[in-house]
Amino acid sequence: MTDRVRDGVVQVHVAPDPRARGRHAPRRAAEASSRGAGVVWARDNGSRCLVVSNAHVVTGHAVTVVGIDGVARDGELLARDTARDLALLRVDNVPRRWQPVPPATVPLRAGSVVMAVGHPLGVAHAMTSGVVHSVGPLRAAMPLPETARTLPWLQMDVRLAPGNSGGPVVDACGHLVGVSTMIVGGLGLAIPVADVDRFVMDVHGPSHLAHGWTRAA
Repeated sequence: MTDRVRDGVVQVHVAPDPRARGRHAPRRAAEASSRGAGVVWARDNGSRCLVVSNAHVVTGHAVTVVGIDGVARDGELLARDTARDLALLRVDNVPRRWQPVPPATVPLRAGSVVMAVGHPLGVAHAMTSGVVHSVGPLRAAMPLPETARTLPWLQMDVRLAPGNSGGPVVDACGHLVGVSTMIVGGLGLAIPVADVDRFVMDVHGPSHLAHGWTRAA
């Protein structure tokens, strides 16, 4: 299961944007130099794939994506949603080993075991585990703007570190349940997979899966 998940995790590197000085938020799980993770979301019948990461990781257009094969490839930025902290990339000429992480079909609840995969502190494809604290809006005391607190979050007792941002959070079966994004109040936060799916659909259209793009089952 762990090898299958790691095959769908990439490293995302972005050249620093001099216009972005001072806009990096503290306590994000990715470094200010925009080095983080991404998850293979879908691929076509050839050698192209869609990769989801965080908007605060993909802060410019010079994006390099490194997959499980260790080869660096250019990533094309298709869209960024800073409000939801999501970014969508397209990568061409990827090997068959790059496979989407299958989405979960069973709802999470407090106490469910989850695992975050990423590249914390430069350790590639590392995995850390924990349990779900809650799923839903954040408490009013959380140090985030109200617009962010009221969004649904996967709140986890999982230790995230610089390099985890944009990487997948999976359940005990290796199914995608969210995308890691930050640490707030000692809890790891992830964007629920349903919100990620809506973001991709808004960008690529609701029929993109019927036009050569496939998800893992």
